[in-house]
Amino acid sequence: MSLNVSYYNSVLGESSTSFINIFRNTWNQHIKTFPKKYSVGEQFVIGERFRPIILCWGYLLTGNELGTEKKKELSELALYIELLHKATLLIDDLIDNDFSRHGKRAFHIQYSRDEAILFSIFLIGDSLQKLLNSLIQVHFDEKSNSIIKLFSQTIKDMAYGALQEVNLKSDHLTSIKMIKDIIEKQTISIINNGLLTGYKFGQGNQNLLEVIERIGHDCGYIFQLLNDLEPFGSTTININHKGRNNVDVLSSRKNLIIAFIYHSLKTKDKRAFQDLILNNMQDKLIIVTKILAYFSDNNVIDSILANLKDVRLNMNRNMLILDKEIKNASLFVDFKTFLTYTFQKAIERVGPSYRTRLSDILIT
Repeated sequence: MSLNVSYYNSVLGESSTSFINIFRNTWNQHIKTFPKKYSVGEQFVIGERFRPIILCWGYLLTGNELGTEKKKELSELALYIELLHKATLLIDDLIDNDFSRHGKRAFHIQYSRDEAILFSIFLIGDSLQKLLNSLIQVHFDEKSNSIIKLFSQTIKDMAYGALQEVNLKSDHLTSIKMIKDIIEKQTISIINNGLLTGYKFGQGNQNLLEVIERIGHDCGYIFQLLNDLEPFGSTTININHKGRNNVDVLSSRKNLIIAFIYHSLKTKDKRAFQDLILNNMQDKLIIVTKILAYFSDNNVIDSILANLKDVRLNMNRNMLILDKEIKNASLFVDFKTFLTYTFQKAIERVGPSYRTRLSDILIT
């Protein structure tokens, strides 16, 4: 599918007036307002800026025009969600004890663990301030109240999801239902927030809110599943990203793939697998090697692909509803192009092992 389409280029094109480039400039200027010591944080200069981008698409789906001035306004608004996202990453890397992200030092490695906690609070406060400033400029009304409620609920959901994760019991690590519930509150919540904020900011059709939310939900789930699949698809890519081959479960963290492995095993093997992922007495490299063997020996990828196919089919059904309601063929095609682009990027991170099979399901 050609990417030379007007809406797509308006958001992600190379022009200096595309939304992504305007946002990058806005972000680079904003991080200079951080306390000087932290304005050079390595984690602040990396990232795909996916959440601000999806906020912009949420606005576009209302049918409103996206001129240069509106892009600047949306970029100021979108600062809040990137700040919130960064706050969660600082805590996530700290809890998981990851050394790096995207090849750059984690905040707690560059600075300290205490500073990571305190600066994440600073970022949340900064996020709320940027959101309020953006809403004040367009005057407070029911739309603004709705967006603020969405923001506060997202923070509560993400914090509660993280609390659930750090309190995972041994039998929870292999529960697909439990892990999905945590993902609902973390990854899915913030992606939904971005899409819905953009849509509400543009005063979109209230009757489509649930459809927009379901599309955001499925996007979030797909991204999390592909993220969890990374260490099983390419050890090299995962090490370059995290600084080590991280399957999460060794520190009692959620990973959907671990739950999928467990449910693919015969009864007699399930206890041995649970003992393995809880056995911190062994060398962690040995444990990871054995987990990867369980994954490959039991064709777990087939169950994962079947699950992804179901999610993608559900997403397609909601996309059809969206197509009928927005009555703008070019906009709909370009939004699909954007989703294709983001799924391709996520699949690349998994590595070459399952690229073709994942693409057959997710890229349409």
